[in-house]
Amino acid sequence: MLDLLISPVTSIIKTVLNKTLPDKISEKEKAAISLEAERLVITELRKEEENFHQFFLQYEGAAKDVPKVIVILRSSVRPILTYILAGTFIYGFLHPSEFTTEQMSLIWNLNLLSLGFWYGERAMKNLGFTGKNIIKKEK
Repeated sequence: MLDLLISPVTSIIKTVLNKTLPDKISEKEKAAISLEAERLVITELRKEEENFHQFFLQYEGAAKDVPKVIVILRSSVRPILTYILAGTFIYGFLHPSEFTTEQMSLIWNLNLLSLGFWYGERAMKNLGFTGKNIIKKEK
């Protein structure tokens, strides 16, 4: 995450320095000031990233400090939900008389949300799932 911030911030620093430093300063001095400013910003960004990481560890708890049962519960929520949604869709597809078109449409959309969460929106679009191709069932 830090790498995403470094380039824009250093670009802003260079722009500000170019506009605020007097013209009488040599290019070598400008470069030295720019390098020092970039170094300070990167150091501060790293400190902030570390502070955030420490906050997160204090808030959530390190994995070694969390009881094993909680770790298992946390890690099982998404897979279980995905299995239930996929199983419900397959059951509804195999037993069309037990679900209405609206119910199957809702289950389809929930599956798309779940799969989109797992694999990302781009992967879903590449597979052809756009949200417009909802299952239509005969009554």
